Amino acid sequence: MSRSSQRRLMLLSIVAVGAAAGGCSERQSRATEYRLNPTPAEDTLAGTRDNIDNRVTMTIDTNLRQAHEDWGRLWLTDRPTRLTPKSTPY
Repeated sequence: MSRSSQRRLMLLSIVAVGAAAGGCSERQSRATEYRLNPTPAEDTLAGTRDNIDNRVTMTIDTNLRQAHEDWGRLWLTDRPTRLTPKSTPY
């Protein structure tokens, strides 16, 4: 084997070892990334950001509908009067 082909073989083997080592370090960094944040999509124990936004929207909607019912009770417009429908002579 000539000296130039030995150099090429040595360089090729160094590149191959470096690529193999780089591939392992990438897997290790993914594993480390997972260990640091195992549930990246979840913001709370209950669920994701979309689940939280949906729950807040439903709560606000329910509260506003209940407030509308309470307002009707305050102004006595939630049901018909219980007074006698006919006029009395008094």
